[in-house]
Order: sequence, then C-alpha cells, then structure tokens
Amino acid sequence: MAHGDISGSNIAFTCIKLSTASKKDLFNVLGTPEYKELVRLDGKPLNKALPKHLVNIATWYGWMGENYEDIRIIDFGE
Repeated sequence: MAHGDISGSNIAFTCIKLSTASKKDLFNVLGTPEYKELVRLDGKPLNKALPKHLVNIATWYGWMGENYEDIRIIDFGE
C-alpha cells in the first residue's frame, strides 16, 4: 500500500499509558495547551458551529516508550 500525503495530520496512534494518566501527568508530558480565541476579521459573531478557540498542536518527545503501539493512517480527503 502507498500513500502520497503522509503527515502528522493523518496519523493516529494509541498509548496505553495515557488511559491511566491524570490530567497533571498529561500536562507534564505535553505541556499546558496553548490556544487563542477565534475571532472573525470583520468583528461579527462566530457561527455556533465553529470552535471558540484554536488550539496549537502538542509535541510529545518520547511517546515511543510504549511496549505496543497501534499506529493507523487516517485520511478524510481534506
């Protein structure tokens, strides 16, 4: 199988250790989420279907500490 557009945006994985991690433990690994409020350039209110915030991606150095990884390629064609 070949895929012409592999990136961090279309790869998903599982991590058993996260299923038992506390919020504090998770933030110690990933850092506190960085986010900004989403606003329209014209100042009008956001559509209710849109998110209120944009959250920056997290960087997890050392996530490969698991004994078993389940990595999947996902692609919704966007």
